[in-house]
Amino acid sequence: MTGDAKVTDCSLPAIADRREKNRWSNIHRPGVSTATVSSNADQQSAAIIAGSGGSTPELNKLNIAKDKCIEQIEATFQQIQVAIDRRKQEMVDQVNQMCNEKKRVLDEQHGLIENEKNKVEQECQGLQYQVEVRNITQKIEILTEKLDTAFSLGEPRENSFLTCDFSLNDSLDQIQQHLGILGKVRTSTTFPSLCTAQIDDNIIAGIESCVTLTTVDYHGNARKTGGDPIQAEVSL
Repeated sequence: MTGDAKVTDCSLPAIADRREKNRWSNIHRPGVSTATVSSNADQQSAAIIAGSGGSTPELNKLNIAKDKCIEQIEATFQQIQVAIDRRKQEMVDQVNQMCNEKKRVLDEQHGLIENEKNKVEQECQGLQYQVEVRNITQKIEILTEKLDTAFSLGEPRENSFLTCDFSLNDSLDQIQQHLGILGKVRTSTTFPSLCTAQIDDNIIAGIESCVTLTTVDYHGNARKTGGDPIQAEVSL
């Protein structure tokens, strides 16, 4: 190929140098002063600072709301723990009461057996002083009756069975099910600046009026759920 061609330097240092020259030429072109550029930059910085300052109160309120939520959770589960401890103590008291009743019956039976045992031993000791056969026979009959009575007392009047049965119903399953749906952490995406309020009827002094509040999120989409805390101020 013949002819003259103009070669342009496309190296990175050359491109950067041309951009720097263009920037300074724009700043120093007629009608645009350095003070104007500096003023625009200051305004943009001030707007950014003002925007960040506006979010600070919301951050503080968010931290306060978080602390209140945690306090509510602690208080609610403390109530549940109190109810659980109360039921636990009731069952422990029932176990102790039933156990003590069984022990009382068995202790009484044990005392009766000891009394009969002592009587038999006393009768046996008196046999060695008996000489007549008739008296010995009578003593033997008395001892036989006492032994029969002692044998009947040997059978425990109470048993040792004592247990706690938690399989009578589905209480444990219900407790787990209800704990799974206990409470709900709820939030909101409402953007107050875009919300609107509309008075349904004419306002008359001394008569209750209704106001419909339409809430939207940051993108202008209508909210589908309510429950947002609202503070209204009426002024003339």
